[in-house]
Amino acid sequence: MNDYTTADWKPSGVLINYNLVRGAELKAIYEYIEAQGETSVQQVVDSFAPKRDGERKEDNARQCVDFLNSIDMVNRPDSGQPIELQNESILPDLGFEARVLFHLREQAEPRDYFSRIYDVSLREADRSIPLDSLLPDVRREFEREFDWNLTKLRMWRSLMVQLGLISETDNRGLILSPCRALIFDVLTAYDRRNESNDLIDLMEWVQEHFFEVFDSKTGTPSAHPAFADVLQNMESDDILTLRGMADAQNEVKLPATRQNPTDRSIKSFSVDVEDGRDPYQYPLEQSTLGVQR
Repeated sequence: MNDYTTADWKPSGVLINYNLVRGAELKAIYEYIEAQGETSVQQVVDSFAPKRDGERKEDNARQCVDFLNSIDMVNRPDSGQPIELQNESILPDLGFEARVLFHLREQAEPRDYFSRIYDVSLREADRSIPLDSLLPDVRREFEREFDWNLTKLRMWRSLMVQLGLISETDNRGLILSPCRALIFDVLTAYDRRNESNDLIDLMEWVQEHFFEVFDSKTGTPSAHPAFADVLQNMESDDILTLRGMADAQNEVKLPATRQNPTDRSIKSFSVDVEDGRDPYQYPLEQSTLGVQR
């Protein structure tokens, strides 16, 4: 995005070391700053870390502010200045979860590793991978940046689960398919920009600005199974229409799934939903078990 700007001042902390940051608190603090328009770090701390028995545990709230500042979602010119939202006018209809992923993708090297961990996971597995199996692959990819361990990777996993990029089960480990709410969010954001309705153009846009979606770009590009599964689930929900065309150019291959037992070549897509009606929920919005991801 041409109008993306980096924060004037960034904390020195490494993103993967913000162990106290959780998605729910991060979202609540972002929405508080959004409602205030301009506020101070101390006001955020006072609101989210009230004193108990004369003591205040501030680390969680301060880490959330620093994390948002580090990824350019809020701006603080220096440590003594008020904080306010930054880049909020870019793709203004995005939900908070998709916006965090967008900002993580926009970080310059070496800060971009937080987004690229997901890319590594897709190279190593089709649909799921245990966290401890992912660790050696992450170490190889980012050995120059950090001394990677499971504690660091758990921080990434925790936040990505809460943002809806991945999920987790006891027997399969990390499930690499993004939640349907996230795909719906980025799909409709793309659609509102009146861009091409070619699936390959959409996927290029998502990969550039949010997360990896391709399995291969050699010959006819192929969607990664973790992404293709969600598209075809949404198609089954009558939310998304996927179309193939005879002798079409710039098609994308969708691998076989339970819904469709053979590979498919897809040219175009459309989002079949009333304007403004989101049929899915992010993990942070789910208040009861069994809500559709």
